Amino acid sequence: MSEWVPTTCVRCAVGCGHLQRGVEEGYGLAAVRGDATHPTNNGLACQRGINETSDPDGEWLTRPLVRRDGDLHPTTWDVALDVVETALRDSLAETRDLVAVLGSGQQTNEAAYLLGKLARGGFGTRHYDANTTLCMASAVTAYYDAFGSDAPPPTYDDIPEAESHVIWGANPSAAHPVMYRWITQSALEGTFIVVDPVATDTALDADRHVAPTPGTDLQLARAVLARCVETDGIDREFVKAHTTGFDDLVADLPDPEAAADEAGVSMADVDALAAALDDPTLLYCSSSVAEPKVPTARRVHLPVTS
Repeated sequence: MSEWVPTTCVRCAVGCGHLQRGVEEGYGLAAVRGDATHPTNNGLACQRGINETSDPDGEWLTRPLVRRDGDLHPTTWDVALDVVETALRDSLAETRDLVAVLGSGQQTNEAAYLLGKLARGGFGTRHYDANTTLCMASAVTAYYDAFGSDAPPPTYDDIPEAESHVIWGANPSAAHPVMYRWITQSALEGTFIVVDPVATDTALDADRHVAPTPGTDLQLARAVLARCVETDGIDREFVKAHTTGFDDLVADLPDPEAAADEAGVSMADVDALAAALDDPTLLYCSSSVAEPKVPTARRVHLPVTS
């Protein structure tokens, strides 16, 4: 019997640890399971990750392929690597920016870091993306605008520390069930609100489901921010130290009740969201929460007391 091999699930970017065991004969996997020693999932594994790893849709790629006259032909590793090396050398000799390197959200952090070093330091190309722009261009612009970094500031370690959890426009119960377990365990002792026009499985688990009219995320967020300003729920010291243009933003805010009405929610919903943000809060926002009527950089970030 072959040995169990530790690796990382490639289903999504949560980064669950898997253990895989190969088949006795031929090519493929005999079994896949969660790795109990991995800090992200502690042995848990969603069925989609297991299925797509053990029985992917398509044929296993068991040897290198080289394209000739438009068709792919099996070859050896020596030939395949020679083709790649020759093409890279020829391109880099003309100009380093003829080479583009694209990464994937399914890479581990370590693999993405190493690929970036190869692209930037080795090849010297400026055309490198580790998935950030490909997947989340609008959100990344907003992260830079709001936080000065191209990634969300929290980590998994922050989830158990939060007293309120607000999931906005996402359904992690179905999409990221292992990470969702982190959220629901923490939410047992706190507040759990879901903002989604659809009564998803995640929404059904929540203490409160806020269901805005589709396409009114911005109106709802501005209603909540206006309510926080109205009830003095703003961290003024943080705003002064880390933001610019806040007074202009406040001057442009709508009346909370009018904005809530436009979003199709009650003021009780707005007050519940504002109250949740008074506590140490994590707000999980799907990249699908965007407003096509405004520039892509215009996402709403609430500088509230949490």
